[in-house]
Amino acid sequence: MKIPREEVYVGSHLNLREKEFEFIIRHPGCSLTDVVDSLRTKVIGGFETGEQLVLGNRDWWELFRDEFSEVTQAFKEETGNLTHFEIEDADQRLPDPSSQVKALSAQEMLGRLRDIAEKLVGKIGSLGDRRVQSDYSDAAHALMQETCDDTVRNAGKVGTLFDLALRQYGINPDRLPANPTLGDAGFEAIFVANLQTHSRRMELPIDALMEGVRKEGVPSWVVWQEVSKQMRTIPKASAGNGNDAIMASFGPYLDVINVDKRTADSLRKASSQHSLLEEVYRKVPKKRGLVGLVECLELRLSSR
Repeated sequence: MKIPREEVYVGSHLNLREKEFEFIIRHPGCSLTDVVDSLRTKVIGGFETGEQLVLGNRDWWELFRDEFSEVTQAFKEETGNLTHFEIEDADQRLPDPSSQVKALSAQEMLGRLRDIAEKLVGKIGSLGDRRVQSDYSDAAHALMQETCDDTVRNAGKVGTLFDLALRQYGINPDRLPANPTLGDAGFEAIFVANLQTHSRRMELPIDALMEGVRKEGVPSWVVWQEVSKQMRTIPKASAGNGNDAIMASFGPYLDVINVDKRTADSLRKASSQHSLLEEVYRKVPKKRGLVGLVECLELRLSSR
């Protein structure tokens, strides 16, 4: 995918999502298939040859390798460790909207989050990706402190815990499925945060994006979310999981998608949950490596 400028720089998942958002806003009620069929040539048609792709991006790739790869690896490792392990049951149902629950006091909240941080530190210590950084105690406690700071303004308030929690992360309950779980709310919170980024990049009001786009209607997001769910069931964390899930999100637009064994297995498991994931998984070569990729491409070309 080529970014929409005269330079021949390769695009990213951000560019892909913005093309999807634009189409969805222009075509209310469109299906996932409508989005994919309409955008496929725009997503994969930016470069005429591999040589053009390499020559256009080589300077940036070399600069990144020399100047930014180490800090990027450390960031991905930290993010992967802090987000991989479930510290609460994602399948737990959210409280009924009509229930009246008193929120924890600030002191109670801080104590609970400290316990969660220690639990997270233990998980990272035994099953985390620690190739770059060995001690994640400070990072885990900082994450929980940030959560506490964001939540403390609700401490002691009487109201529905449901509404208080969702309001904190900008979640509209109407955007959640019936009988939502913690996992449903978590992915919606991530989506809303992403919309804030796209709002700035696209120079569109956040309200316009919130009104026109739902995560279940965005093909790349559906793939990313379902693959991410499956990856979180893998016992060990990996800095590469984030990138792998993003690469998989391009799957609906490709003829063949070559991924590692861990990602292929996540796609396989997710394929039973959603027809779009089933379609993407069928594009994964049965044989590993370059041989499988070439054979799969040749088969696709011969069938046209």
